[in-house]
Amino acid sequence: MANGPGAVAYPPRARKGRRYTALVMLFVMPLVWVVLGASLLAAGLGIRNQVEPVAGWPQTTGWIAGFHTYWPSYEKGPTYIPVIAFRAAGHVVMFSAPGLSDPPMVGAPARVTYEPRNPADARDLSMGSDGDGQIYLGIGFLVLGVALMAFLYWLVFVRPKSARWADGTGTAPSEGRHVRSR
Repeated sequence: MANGPGAVAYPPRARKGRRYTALVMLFVMPLVWVVLGASLLAAGLGIRNQVEPVAGWPQTTGWIAGFHTYWPSYEKGPTYIPVIAFRAAGHVVMFSAPGLSDPPMVGAPARVTYEPRNPADARDLSMGSDGDGQIYLGIGFLVLGVALMAFLYWLVFVRPKSARWADGTGTAPSEGRHVRSR
């Protein structure tokens, strides 16, 4: 099975194990891209859902009453979560808005929409980000991951078969049976 002097011929089982490892690596890498894309897409849609007005919900102007600070382990700096207050049905209602990278100015006005039957279910409409960046990036990662997966599938499974047939070195199809040539 060696191709020349000094060439190493692996037993069939060792070649099979190496091929299996290569296939796993070739398909795990694009799968990671697909999962990352889906996660970014879900995060972007979640942010968009929190900052868009809901049909039938009243809108009012509230104010930033304060903020909480926390340090996510994956980011370089802190995230600031504004606490927004507004008046609804004669009561002051407070809720936490999505996190920001810069600290909000306490007392600044904020546009708010809220559920009339449950004013605590409110959304900050004055937030700068609408999640479009995460949505587009997620779609890009998804498309790239699926395209890479399809290319690697073609490279590993389809191309070798067509190359054997194209140069005339292939054998006749065995229809699933083991065919031994002499």
